[in-house]
Amino acid sequence: SLKAGTKSFWFNAVLDESIKQSEVFDLCGVHELLDSSLEGYSATIFAYGQTGSGKTYTMSGIEDKLGREGWTSDENDGLFPRSVRYMWERMTMRPEQFYVKASFLEIYNEQLRDLLNPSSGILHCRWNVKNGFFVEDLMVVECTSITDLIAVLHEGMKNRKSGSHELNKDSSRSHSILTVYLISETVN
Repeated sequence: SLKAGTKSFWFNAVLDESIKQSEVFDLCGVHELLDSSLEGYSATIFAYGQTGSGKTYTMSGIEDKLGREGWTSDENDGLFPRSVRYMWERMTMRPEQFYVKASFLEIYNEQLRDLLNPSSGILHCRWNVKNGFFVEDLMVVECTSITDLIAVLHEGMKNRKSGSHELNKDSSRSHSILTVYLISETVN
């Protein structure tokens, strides 16, 4: 029983299992966040929910396919590939010159791993006045084309530890963080 009585909650949308990936992108306002990032604001897109609720599919699409050689875009693309394409298309329409860098990391069993340089081992989260929180020694790569950014996404998904194993089918899946850094310069 609730001591304070009935609680009311407001939702922007409730999406059922028949929703298409393109509709998730549109209805969740992802394009507005990406547009604001091109204006210089920080933006974060994340999925939250219980195990098996579809977070990975929403963010990645068919994860195994995204990390496979010869990946091609289709209607199952999740927010990661849709956001990359949308952002790059919008950048080309703007007057500024953009420089793009990206990193991709994984949190698995409370340990940080670089998905672009998996041989680097366990990384550490640090803090300092200049950078705030950051992952020490995380590989950040320059992306001069949308193909480069898709390659970052592809390589990271290929290196991700996402499967449960036979001994523990309910094991927590890893959490991945794709970070895209946009640096803009006004062209005169």
